[in-house]
Order: sequence, then structure tokens, then C-alpha cells
Amino acid sequence: MLRGLDGIRCLAMLLVIAVHFRLFWFGWVGLQMFFVMSGFLITRLLIDHADERPRDYFLKFYGRRALRIFPAFYVFIIAFLAISWLIDTQPRTTQYWGYAATYIYNWVVALDPEKHRFFIGHFWSLCVEEQFYLVWPFIIYFTPRRYLKPVMVGIILLAPVCRYLTYYEWSWFAESSWPAHSVYVLPTTHMDAFAMGALLAIHPFKASARHFWGSVVILFALGWINTAMYLEPDDKFHASGLFYRLPLDVGYQFVWGYTAINICTAIMVCAIARRQFHRRFFEHPVVDYIGKISYPTYILNLPIVGLTAYLMQRFNIPIMPNTYTFLVICLVPTFALAALIHHYIEIPCNNLKNRWFRYKQRTTEEKAAAREILVPYQVEEKTSSA
Repeated sequence: MLRGLDGIRCLAMLLVIAVHFRLFWFGWVGLQMFFVMSGFLITRLLIDHADERPRDYFLKFYGRRALRIFPAFYVFIIAFLAISWLIDTQPRTTQYWGYAATYIYNWVVALDPEKHRFFIGHFWSLCVEEQFYLVWPFIIYFTPRRYLKPVMVGIILLAPVCRYLTYYEWSWFAESSWPAHSVYVLPTTHMDAFAMGALLAIHPFKASARHFWGSVVILFALGWINTAMYLEPDDKFHASGLFYRLPLDVGYQFVWGYTAINICTAIMVCAIARRQFHRRFFEHPVVDYIGKISYPTYILNLPIVGLTAYLMQRFNIPIMPNTYTFLVICLVPTFALAALIHHYIEIPCNNLKNRWFRYKQRTTEEKAAAREILVPYQVEEKTSSA
């Protein structure tokens, strides 16, 4: 495991939570960070074991993924369905839980944004991740090593084209009145995020905090110029999102905006992997722990916000959703339940991964040779938990 990468998960999770509480509208980029991280870590894992027989390669990967993702997810679904049935929190939501449970909810919402439901609205990103896992192992296994880098570059270049075509064709195909939102929840929109992460695993480059902050300055300068060209300068709605307010429907941001944000994230991931970026924060024990429980935290946070707001209204508790008191009331059970899920579901299931789908132990040199890279990350590695 690379030190500091759980710190990225922590930062991404905090940004997403800020959006859920409407504190920081640019926090939606936390999901882009998760996608880039997935591309980076999953590609490293797949390349390290691409010399195994096809049966072992695919069985171990999908077996480990299932044990990593499904237990916490389905325990939550069963528990929350029971709660929803008992107190009838969202009667119109339960009909869509089947789509969420089968990881196709993002396509349902893309076809009809009106089917977005607050309690499970964030599950679209989990669907995108699962759809990535279905395809990526085949790309890595069957692409010759010398062609992997060009393939990833090609995917990165193809993604903006797909977003452009999807935006202008989707409104006709899906009869959607909000094509930018439909584009956002589709896997093709985010394939350059996964490919950029994969490119870091295949061909790491030198990056530091200086490079990251320079890219951030360029990113927001482009956003400000773009917004100024298409909107009034005092448009607070888009300024509150640092000029990248979802669904990125201003000045073709839905085409290039995702790519620009993914590039900044990729630079940060590379710098942290090389331990060249704010190590005191990203390697701090508290930050590291929050990163470790980020998956159950993400699953739980928005439903707990919705459930808390519902209970406050039902029992006439005079606490408004936009107050810090409400924030604390929601976050305490979110982190507490996430920690319980991590220790009593995730860790035992991770132990089963090494019992049922154990990978061969490889040295750092063997992993570097498998990746065919010249400059491996100078970090301490342990057995991957991916």
C-alpha cells in the first residue's frame, strides 16, 4: 500500500460531505478524485498480476472486488430498506432500490433525471465504478504492454469527444430536459479519469506540490474566463462553485472541464505517491483513518442527512438543515456507523480475500518489472488491500 493515498480518500470524502451539506459546491470534484484513484490503484494491481493464467487473473480480481465492495453495500441496502418500510420516509424511492442494488441506477437517471431520488442519488457513482471494474481487467490483460500507454492516452483524448456527442444526442435519444446532468452520470464521461490514474501506474512522472498548485491556478483561471464569457460577472451561482458548478453546462465545460479537473487530480496523486505533497496532512493518522472508512462513510452520509431531516420535520424538532447543529447531528452517526462497518464487516472480508483469493507475494522489483517502468514510486509498499 502506498502511504498517503488514504489521505486522498479522506480529502475526497470531506469534499463530498461539504456538497451534501451545501457548504462548498466545488466539493463535487471529490468524486473525480475517487475515479482517478481507482484507475491508479486498480491498474497497478492488475499489471502486477497480469502474468497469471486467465482463470486465476479474473477470478482473483473479481472475487477480491466482490468482498471489498458488496458486503458493506448490501448490508446498508437491507438495513435502510427496512428503515424506509418501517417509517415510510420516501415511499417513491423504494421502487428504485433494485436498480441501485444491480448497479444500473446511473443509466436509469441518465435516461430520465426525474427518477433521481435523494436517499440513493449518490449511488450513481458506485455504479460507474462497478461498470469500470467490468471492463478494465480485460483491457489491461489483453493489451500488450508496449501498447498500454498509447491506449490510455487514446481514452483520455476520446472522452471529451464522447461527452460532446452524448450531450447533443442524449436529449433526443432519452428525451431528457437536462442533458448535462445525464452526461455526468454516465461511465463514458469519466473514462478519462480512470485512464489518467492508469497512466500514472503505467508511466509515473515527477510531480510535486509546486506542479499541483500551478495546475490549480490554471484550472480556475480557465473557469473564470469561461464563465465571464458566457455569464454576468457577478453570477453568484457559478462563483460559489469556483466557476465549475455542476452540471458544467456553461461554455462547453461539460466537454473540457472534467479533463482539466482530472489532470489536477492526477498530478496530486502522483505527487503524494512520491511523498512530495504535504506529507504532514496526507500521512496524518486521523486523516489516514478517515480515508480507510471513506467507502462506508460515502454510502451512509447522504441517507443519514435525509433521514435526520425527515425525523426533525416529523417530530417538529426546531433544528434547521442549514445549521452547524444539524451538521454535527448527522456527522456523528455517519462516522460512528462507518467505523463499525469498517471494523466488523470490511476488515473481516478483507481477511477472507487473502484466504480465498490470495495473490502471489511480489517484491517491489518484481512489481516494477511487471509494470515495465523506469522510475518506480519511492515509497513503502505492503500487500495491497484492493
